[in-house]
Amino acid sequence: MRFFQFMIIMTVLVLSMVSAYAATDKPYQPAGTITLFTESLGFPERQPDQAGVTWRVETGPCDVGGPCIVFYHPAVPDPVCRVVLSGPDSGLVLSDGSRFAGAIQADGFMFFPGFSIPCDVLSLPIDPAGDPSRVVAGQRKAGTTIFIERLEVNYLSVSPEEAMAQGWIREPAQLADAFILIRATNQRNGELAVQQLWNLAESWWLYEETPYRRSWRLR
Repeated sequence: MRFFQFMIIMTVLVLSMVSAYAATDKPYQPAGTITLFTESLGFPERQPDQAGVTWRVETGPCDVGGPCIVFYHPAVPDPVCRVVLSGPDSGLVLSDGSRFAGAIQADGFMFFPGFSIPCDVLSLPIDPAGDPSRVVAGQRKAGTTIFIERLEVNYLSVSPEEAMAQGWIREPAQLADAFILIRATNQRNGELAVQQLWNLAESWWLYEETPYRRSWRLR
């Protein structure tokens, strides 16, 4: 009798742990809504408030598997795009159901060069004190031609003072003791592909920059 009571208790505990884990934020899978503000780069004649767009980001279900990150524009009720994070259909799916051409995907990374919405996915360091850099090789399609792109990814420790001085943090409430800057550069030409500033205790980056845009998490 005691054995069955023990098994019932253990089953309840395990189910509770699984439920708690499922409800916990994971990288790029916020439990609630994330609000981002994006400025386009390359338009010096525009003021930031004219060039800026606010995006609403949520974790949502996918009809091709999941999980998905879903992006909404404030003027459009339906999602403008979604990113399938895992599985054979992983990648960027546009509102018409087509897939983004020219994506670079490999080893937990998804790069969408030239895309206007801040939806690149970078593999976070499992151990922040581990290897500070790695090289990622991914395929990029241009028509029927396939290119191999090699990206050097560096994980850099950033102090709160530097984050503020660089303009990467806009809200003092977002300050932490330390941050990680994930910076990916193209090995072929040395140009920045994307960089994101993270507080590793949170599920979403605080700042992101590419050659085409820069974005801040507002809340």
